[in-house]
Amino acid sequence: MDAVSFGVGERAASLRVKHLRDLIHGAHIGQPVSNTASVALRYSDDQEEEIVFCRSISGDSSEYSINGVHVSLAKYTEELQKIGILTKTRNCLVFQGEVESIAMKDAKEITKLFESISQSRELAAEYDKKKQALQKAKADTQFHFNKKKSATVEKKQVSTDKTEAEKYQELVEKLNQSRLHLSLAELYRNEKSINTISDKLREKQLAAAATNNKVMNCEQMVKTHKKEHGRVTREQQHIEKAIRAQEQSLSQSRPQYVKAKINTSHHMKKAEELRAAQTKGQRQLAMKEQELVDSRQEIAELERAWRNYEKKFQEQVASRGRDIELEKEQLERYDELKVLHRKQSAFLSQQADKLHWEVRADREQMAFDQRRKKEVEGVIRNNQTHLEDLTHRAEKLEDSTKTYKASLEEYRQREESLSAELQWGHQRSTEVNEELGRVLEELGNARLDTQESRRQQQRKEILEMLRRLYPDTVYGRLSDLCSPIHKKYQLAVTKVFGRFINGIVVSSEKVARDCINVIKQERAEPETFLPIEYLDVRPLNERLREVRGAKMVVDVVQVNAAAAASQLRKVVQFVCGNALVCDTIKDARSVAFDGPERMKTVALDGTLFAKSGVISGGSSDLRTKARCWDEKDVTRLKERKDKLMAELRDLMRLKRKDSELKQILAQSRGTEMCLKYSSIELENIRRRSILKCQADISRMESELANLESQIQMQQDMLEVKDAEIKNITDRKDQMEDLVFADFCAEIGVDNIREFEQVHLKQQAELDRKRLEFESQCARLNAQLEYEQGQLEQQKKKLDKMEETIDKEEKAVAEQKKEEEKLLSAVEEGQNKLLELKNQLALKKILVSSAKTELDQKTQSFQEIKK
Repeated sequence: MDAVSFGVGERAASLRVKHLRDLIHGAHIGQPVSNTASVALRYSDDQEEEIVFCRSISGDSSEYSINGVHVSLAKYTEELQKIGILTKTRNCLVFQGEVESIAMKDAKEITKLFESISQSRELAAEYDKKKQALQKAKADTQFHFNKKKSATVEKKQVSTDKTEAEKYQELVEKLNQSRLHLSLAELYRNEKSINTISDKLREKQLAAAATNNKVMNCEQMVKTHKKEHGRVTREQQHIEKAIRAQEQSLSQSRPQYVKAKINTSHHMKKAEELRAAQTKGQRQLAMKEQELVDSRQEIAELERAWRNYEKKFQEQVASRGRDIELEKEQLERYDELKVLHRKQSAFLSQQADKLHWEVRADREQMAFDQRRKKEVEGVIRNNQTHLEDLTHRAEKLEDSTKTYKASLEEYRQREESLSAELQWGHQRSTEVNEELGRVLEELGNARLDTQESRRQQQRKEILEMLRRLYPDTVYGRLSDLCSPIHKKYQLAVTKVFGRFINGIVVSSEKVARDCINVIKQERAEPETFLPIEYLDVRPLNERLREVRGAKMVVDVVQVNAAAAASQLRKVVQFVCGNALVCDTIKDARSVAFDGPERMKTVALDGTLFAKSGVISGGSSDLRTKARCWDEKDVTRLKERKDKLMAELRDLMRLKRKDSELKQILAQSRGTEMCLKYSSIELENIRRRSILKCQADISRMESELANLESQIQMQQDMLEVKDAEIKNITDRKDQMEDLVFADFCAEIGVDNIREFEQVHLKQQAELDRKRLEFESQCARLNAQLEYEQGQLEQQKKKLDKMEETIDKEEKAVAEQKKEEEKLLSAVEEGQNKLLELKNQLALKKILVSSAKTELDQKTQSFQEIKK
């Protein structure tokens, strides 16, 4: 394969080697068998002549020879080409990958390959030249043929025109004769029509005179009913004004009544609390009086017991004084010894007396401290009870304060809410009144007969039923979903819409079929449906927007529905197509027929120029159809007016909440007053009464602790002094025994104290009992004085409380009178308001009946005028 390729002149790159010398046998292993090599191709033609093509390797180049004659590569390639071997196109051998390469080529590349192999590309220039000559010859032949044909047609046309001209002249003469006869006939008929019309005119004038009289009568009746309606309306307005004044008065009375009621309840509550405190104080007063009576009884019983004891003691002394009797000498000796003993023990007696007086003073001080201790404990208990009462009162006041604060916050929130709502209502009422004025002005300017016929009402009901059955897929009538951007385009858009103007737009064909079945079941009139998905909408010709003096109908139609606007725009595009709208008929005709291609145009008066050449002008029926746009606006304005009137009525009802706001303000002020009083009282209790009571309790507790410590110290001192007195007494007894030793032996007693105890014991006992009696009397008297002081204070407190209760009861009585007066005023105002409302309802009925009668008379008057 490599040898044949080498022989037909392939390059070294196509032979899978870098150099030609590598083709010599053994060169790839570095041991070539020779320095040169050659390949000879023998070709035999049809005449049996043989041609030898030889190519040999000489170093890195090659040599070419044909039949032994050396030639160049170009000559060698040319001779191979003569026998059909093309080196460049490789038509002799199929190299590796060539089949796959040809299979991967497209048709154009395969054609190029075929032309290269067949060498037809070399003849392309000659082919193009001859083809142009052929086309020129054909064009010349066709030109001469057309020229000949045109001459024949012109000759024939001239002959036909001559014949038609002669025939036309005959017809013109005949037409003139016919026109003359027609004019005479029309003059005759016009004369007869004039006579007939004159008779009818006289009849119409008579009927018009009668109708004018009837119109004047109806107009007079309408004026009368208008006056009556105005009078009743004014009376209604006066009643409404009186109702507003009464509501305002009632709104002022109610807060005053609420305020008076809150003040009454506050004073009543305060009076009840004072009565409860008075009852409690009276109970304490009764207890103190009972304690005072008990103390007095205790003092009387103590004095009675002391008298009985003295009497009994005298009787015992009298009975015992007769047992032991001393002689006069013995008594004198006893006195001398007693004087001696006194002299010897004078110092000890002085110390003993001093200690006795100190002990007595200490005992009296300790008894006084103990009584004071009991008094302090009683005061502490009373203060603790008072502190508990104050704490309980403070808790109740704190709860009341929290309740008042919560109520006040609630009132403030309601006040803010109502204020914002009333402010919004006032602002919205102003906006609604302005918008209502504009709507009424637009309705007045419309001046259209908006009465619906029974047929229109049925069609409207059918559409409403379909929209209820299919709310998301039935959009409505096309005339309701879109409208012209200006009134001047109404006739033109109506003309272009044609029978689709009242078409019902639905989403799909299935929905349209279902709606048709429903209409058949209801036996209603047929309807045209426009299913959006089923419509074949052609694209708009954007170049038509550049036509001068014209606009596309699609551009002068606006979609009113915000939802599904793109789909509705598709319906409008289907109905309008590429139609154009022009200002005048002349412009519409020029745009329709004078351009390079015919267009569908429409003038503002409804004259339509179709592509087929048909011209249809505007008619009265078209104007009647075009009124649907104005009627739609009127319907929309009426619906807007009804909505605004309903909203205005709601806002008027909202204004009635002004009285509720005033009542809330009054309640809020009353609650603020209660909160103020409660806060002041709570502050006084917390900062003054409770602190004072706690300070008194603390002071009394410290005093009680001091008293206890003093009593304990006094007891310790009494024990020490008693021990000293006992020691002194023992020493005196020893001295006394020494002095009275002989005397005791003489009278037969162990010691003189035994004699003295027998005879002087009663006196000592009497002294001791007297001391106890005096101490007990002093304690009871001190306690009695303290209780009397407390009783006086309690009486003063109760008297002051009684005065406060009387004041509060008087205030409650006055507040109740004021409350009853305000309540009667509120009830009277409510009754008067109810009566006025009843009168207003009656007047509204009269106004409604007068309005109905006026509408009927006005309608009949308009019908007569028509």
